[in-house]
Amino acid sequence: MRKQPSERIREELAQANDRFNRAVERARQGADSTIPVALDGDLGQVVLDAYGRLIDVRLDADQLGFTSGRSLGTAVVRAVAKGEDQARQLREGRTP
Repeated sequence: MRKQPSERIREELAQANDRFNRAVERARQGADSTIPVALDGDLGQVVLDAYGRLIDVRLDADQLGFTSGRSLGTAVVRAVAKGEDQARQLREGRTP
């Protein structure tokens, strides 16, 4: 027996509501997540949130004497790009 259009609509609405609730829960969990990424050369670490926003840059003062400003900048940019990729994977439900 075929379902009435209103039954199908109710089922689809219930499924959409379930998907929405799961997405809200993932967003809530992600808002509390941080992603630490080590800088090349043990220069320190950057920390991003689950949305890929830079929260903190932690530098190892003992290691800074062994690098140039250009190398430090490159290391930070690379780490942020890696963290953004990890954040995207986290938001998509994949393991970074």
